[in-house]
Formats: sequence, structure tokens, C-alpha cells
Amino acid sequence: MKRYTGSETVEPGLYFNPRQLSFKSVDEEGPLPGSTDEVYRRVPILVLLVVGPILGLVYAVFLPFIGFAMVAMYLTGWLKRSVTTTPPADAKAVEKKAA
Repeated sequence: MKRYTGSETVEPGLYFNPRQLSFKSVDEEGPLPGSTDEVYRRVPILVLLVVGPILGLVYAVFLPFIGFAMVAMYLTGWLKRSVTTTPPADAKAVEKKAA
């Protein structure tokens, strides 16, 4: 696959930026967005037609597990906050008076 850089004039097509994990669709011949430090790769349409449905399937299969993991993280954080207690403000005032 040929490498393209930002602001380079390219032909119409779909371009992928691996650093930002983003796609840019170019409808007419023109420059790619970004500076010359940004690297793009052209995505062939046949690859997109094969990989697109596979990525959709992976997303649909793993989405419930992501939900369960988020609920577990929330509950562990809630339990940590409820177990670790800080002394009430009145206790600090009593300590100052005693000193």
C-alpha cells in the first residue's frame, strides 16, 4: 500500500490515518487534510467490502461483554468509596480543641 501525507493531492477514494484511527473520504481530486506529518493509506474498495461486515460482527458480539465490564467497574468503584471512610468534619474540630 502506498503512503500518502497530509496536504498531498490524491485521487478520489477512501483513506485511512493509522495514528488517529480515522477514515477520510475524498470525493474529488484534492489535498488530504492535515499537515505533512500525518500519514494516510488508501483503502481498496474490495478490502472495505470484506472487512466492514467482519468489524460489525465483532462489535455486535463483544458489545454485551463491554456492558458487563462497565457495570463491574462501576460497582467496584462504588464499593471502594463506601468501604473507605473519611473522618467527619466534627472529629477534626475536636482534635484541634484538644491540642
